[in-house]
Parts: sequence; structure tokens; C-alpha cells
Amino acid sequence: MSPTQHEPFWRFGAVAARCLPASAGNFDFTTNLSRYTDEVLFLHGELNKVHTLESQLSIAAHFPHAHVVTIPGVGHDMITVATEQTLALVRAQLEGVR
Repeated sequence: MSPTQHEPFWRFGAVAARCLPASAGNFDFTTNLSRYTDEVLFLHGELNKVHTLESQLSIAAHFPHAHVVTIPGVGHDMITVATEQTLALVRAQLEGVR
């Protein structure tokens, strides 16, 4: 994580992530992901200690057309630290959406 650019303190996704497992029980979120045939982009920060490259690859493996792109020199804060590079990858992905 960048010592000069801190991640915003509002993390709505983190709140949802904390609540979801208790309410989901043993629900398997991977069921039928293989039926999603569009391209899926996973972005990974090289220094990310929250989601390692191995964990991203494991999740991406559930999709038939997924790819993981690693952004060098950033961690879980890639969106705020490498904004232009992250947005360029997202925009390129969205341009390919039908």
C-alpha cells in the first residue's frame, strides 16, 4: 500500500463481504460460472497481500474466458495509486463488450 496515497476509508464492499457469508450459508457462488462465456477481466496489484495472484487465478479459473492482468508496483490500492493504468485496462475491456 502506498504510504502517501491512502485508500478511502469508506469501503462498502467490505461491509457487504463481512455480512454475506453468514447469510449465504453453504451457498456455492461458483455454480454455473462456467456458463458465462463473455470475457472477464481480473486486475491484480503486484504487491497485493489481500488477494494474491494465486487467489485471483483460482477465481478466474471458474470462467472460460477470463484473464488476470497484474499492475506492477501497487497493492490492493491499485485504483487510487495507479488510476490511469487501471482505468485504461477497464476501458479497453469495456470497449470489447457487446
